[in-house]
Amino acid sequence: MEFNEKQYFRKWWFILILVIVMGITIYGMIQQVVFDQPWGNNLMSNSGFIVLMLLLVFLLGSIFLMRLETKIDEKGIQFGFHPFQRKGIFYAWNEIAEISVVEYNPLIDYGGWGWRISLTGKGQAYNVSGNKGIQVRLKNGKQRLIGTQIREEATKIINHHFNDAEAANPKP
Repeated sequence: MEFNEKQYFRKWWFILILVIVMGITIYGMIQQVVFDQPWGNNLMSNSGFIVLMLLLVFLLGSIFLMRLETKIDEKGIQFGFHPFQRKGIFYAWNEIAEISVVEYNPLIDYGGWGWRISLTGKGQAYNVSGNKGIQVRLKNGKQRLIGTQIREEATKIINHHFNDAEAANPKP
């Protein structure tokens, strides 16, 4: 039994904000670079506009390429933001003290979505959207929350593999 999930940053409101910012930047760049009409109070150089445009295109492209991948199998759990974390993070079952699928508040518990560090001592979160996640507490005390949109399937696979791993390695 194996669990695989890929989640993408595709919130309509987030994309809308980026498109609006890019539209305003394109408008200003065309006004200044093409029509030679200075745009704004603090003038940016033509090369500055071009660099800003390239950065915005890179940001938008990165958001469309970025995805949270989670894999759970008989070895453990692996997750990460690809393509930035090529191999991702892996925890073998024998490293995990507790694991369960929970409901949480992304804004209050972790300050939003993405790769986050909780200011309230709940560890790190890797999430894209929603309010359900796989809560992992490691034997070394570290905590991780991995967002999921497939709660029931994740719970079923975790229960199967984690219980098997505990039975194979009983606590002393």
